[in-house]
Amino acid sequence: MGLASIVQVALGTTGIINGLVIAFVLFLLNRGNRKANQLLGLLLVAVCFKLGYALLINFQHEWKTPSLLLYYCSESAYFSFGPLLLLYFYALLQQRVSPILIGAMFIPLLSPFVGHFVPFDIPLWPLQSWFFIFLLIIFIEFKSVIISKEKSSVTSHDRIWLRILFLSFSLIWLTANLLFIDFKFYFLELLAVVIAAIYVVLYSAIRFYWFSEGDKLKVQKYVNSTLTEDEANSIMSRLKRVMEVERLYIDPEITLPKVAERLQIRPHKLSQVINQQLNMTFNEYINSCRISEIKGIMKLPEYQNLKIASIAYDYGFNTISSFNTAFKKFTNNTPSQYRNQQLVDNRN
Repeated sequence: MGLASIVQVALGTTGIINGLVIAFVLFLLNRGNRKANQLLGLLLVAVCFKLGYALLINFQHEWKTPSLLLYYCSESAYFSFGPLLLLYFYALLQQRVSPILIGAMFIPLLSPFVGHFVPFDIPLWPLQSWFFIFLLIIFIEFKSVIISKEKSSVTSHDRIWLRILFLSFSLIWLTANLLFIDFKFYFLELLAVVIAAIYVVLYSAIRFYWFSEGDKLKVQKYVNSTLTEDEANSIMSRLKRVMEVERLYIDPEITLPKVAERLQIRPHKLSQVINQQLNMTFNEYINSCRISEIKGIMKLPEYQNLKIASIAYDYGFNTISSFNTAFKKFTNNTPSQYRNQQLVDNRN
């Protein structure tokens, strides 16, 4: 085995192990956007099948059932890159897709397996054309997210993530085109796939582990705090009273220092009280106040026909995405599901 083959095996193995571990975590994750998490997990599994075939060609083997099955899965996985990426965009941005359309998008995945019974080879150009169609659809459909800097309902965090994810898979498509020139460029395609896989893995690890575990680490900084229990209770009482009377939370520009100034205390004390007594961050507390009032008005008949987006903006949310996430967190329902349930309850 030459140096190039050794590097390919090392890259492929690294990508597969990391990809499968994170995919497993995403499938089991019970918080956040579960549908998007599961689609991202499926995309990682597809990448792992592609890498698996890259490992296979570096070893001597007979083309029997196991090898053929891995080859067919690899081809099928490449067909799935575009559809899964598009569906992930839709899921993360909470947009609906017709089940019939979803089924149609995945029909070509069967072609490699059909080729086993009705002998035919799948050339590279149909794979590349199919992938390109979905990259083009994503670019056109989500142009405002990928390249535009205009204000939209997508958070800057999600915008950056989707932009880099799109560019990563575009890189895979571009490097795969080099195979039209010479198959020796397969190494570059493999490198692009691994880079994309590792990026997704690192992002997932940071977003779903470090961010969540980091909140727990904040508790340690209060060990040497001089804040007494009586003072903390007093601050919490004043905070609740101010929120109820002045409804500071409907201000979209509300910040911890602004509220602390209103209560005439230092920001770090207010943050400590909210963290310790409510087990929330300041932003989570503000969102909980907003969602609590929104739940109340959604029960009123005069608000039944008002657009959910209008309600979100009226109560201080800057984006629909942040509103949907917060509402789901505090009610275990989407805003639409909650409103529909209220309609049913009112009729009964």
